[in-house]
Amino acid sequence: MGRSSAVLLANLCATWFLAGLIWIVQVIHYPGFALVGEANWDTYHLKHMTATTMLIGPMMFIEALSAAALIFVAKAYPLRARWCVWIAAMLVLVNWVTTAAVAVPLHNKLGKAFDVEVIQQLVSINWIRTISWSIRGLLIGYVAWIVASLPARQAATNNS
Repeated sequence: MGRSSAVLLANLCATWFLAGLIWIVQVIHYPGFALVGEANWDTYHLKHMTATTMLIGPMMFIEALSAAALIFVAKAYPLRARWCVWIAAMLVLVNWVTTAAVAVPLHNKLGKAFDVEVIQQLVSINWIRTISWSIRGLLIGYVAWIVASLPARQAATNNS
């Protein structure tokens, strides 16, 4: 496997890991916050923040680094694949900014006190990341499909 393929594979795997995780968080985990209640909230939220940071943090860094590297690798890709790589890279920024500027401050509020209204805000705003990672996954999957089909297309063209 060449460097180009390794970068694409790393980005594809990190993105789909995060896309799957964000859907679980969006549909199951965040809505479940409201069911924890005030009595157990402090312990539960601290455990959630610690475990989530250890799980999602490294994958977000792998995704961001491989997305940046993919921009350079993609110079050899067809134009439509390069466009997808650039759009997907912009979505990495959307996810990082939404996480840092919105999700983290909401979690900080929840770290101070159980608040159903803040939980509802977190669920609502998290749709941005859920949709963004889903679109990223589709775009990078499409890029992988284009790249994987290049040798077959080139061989077919050369044999014609």
